[in-house]
Amino acid sequence: MAVNHIKLPSRLRQINGKYYWRPTKAVKALGFAQVPLGNDLNTAISEARRLNLEVDAARNGLVARAPIVGSGTVAELIHRYLLSPKFAALKPATQRDYRNILNEIENRAGHIRYASISRKDLKETYEKLLNSRSLAAANRIMRGGWFVLQSYAFDAGLIQSRQTENFGLKSTKPRRQLWIRNQLDAFIKHAPQSIGLAVKIAYDCGQRQADILSLDWSQWDGNAFKLTQSKTGQSIAVEVSKETAKILNAIRLPAGPMIVSEATGKPYLADNFRHRFDECRTKASLPEDLQFRDLRRTVATELGNSGATDDQIRAVTGHKTRGSIHVYVVPTTNMAKAAQKQRFKAAKVAKK
Repeated sequence: MAVNHIKLPSRLRQINGKYYWRPTKAVKALGFAQVPLGNDLNTAISEARRLNLEVDAARNGLVARAPIVGSGTVAELIHRYLLSPKFAALKPATQRDYRNILNEIENRAGHIRYASISRKDLKETYEKLLNSRSLAAANRIMRGGWFVLQSYAFDAGLIQSRQTENFGLKSTKPRRQLWIRNQLDAFIKHAPQSIGLAVKIAYDCGQRQADILSLDWSQWDGNAFKLTQSKTGQSIAVEVSKETAKILNAIRLPAGPMIVSEATGKPYLADNFRHRFDECRTKASLPEDLQFRDLRRTVATELGNSGATDDQIRAVTGHKTRGSIHVYVVPTTNMAKAAQKQRFKAAKVAKK
């Protein structure tokens, strides 16, 4: 029988002359990963059929969870990590970020045996990322992906040494972008109500995008929001401006999500919100480097500019330590003037 007439089992794919068993997202959720099956068709068909039977068994509840297949591969390592107590202990927002990064790594390097990965391989991976992504994005993928996997594999005794030890990622310059009032007004003017409202609340409260998008009407008391930050677990209560309170109270509902897409009638997914945000920023002719996250820095800086102490700023933003505030507060001329005024006043008193 000619090869062209052979009906291949489901999930069996040929790529560059080699065969792979490639599970769908639903099958991956059962604990399966991609498996390289070599270049012999008969062997690949036999192994693919066996793997498909394991999938059927998992779906029919014959086993509590399908065994993780693809032994020794990066894909297997990723799935073991995602099922580990170490991953489960992370905050939901961090889990979400890590999943996105690890999914990308699995798609690109899931078939590679993790024990064979050298420091040179990771250095070359980093260089490729630097050539195709921003420095911040490249560092995020390394830290939230390869560094995490190496650390997990080492702690689990799967590798003898971490190839990421003292890796030396290039340092990124701290962001200093701040929103000014006319930029805020221009953005809201060119944005749909839901996105404009999210920006307005973020400018008042200084909270992260994830926490703004997950706001529920039950957290609003007519004057302030009460929430627990998804990243830090900090519980805070923060007031909004009278202007924003008036808008919220005019559309207030007893309960339910506050920021809802006009297109879907549902809360925004993070990626979709970022995409829509970018569209509104372009329509408003605002700088491309002005981002939603800069609203948090703007709030912290305006609080510092008004004379608020570090602890008072933390009470609004929810930062755990005073040291973290310094990353967000951008020194301004008004702050310098106020500091000098206090200094000269103290010196004058000392002379008396």
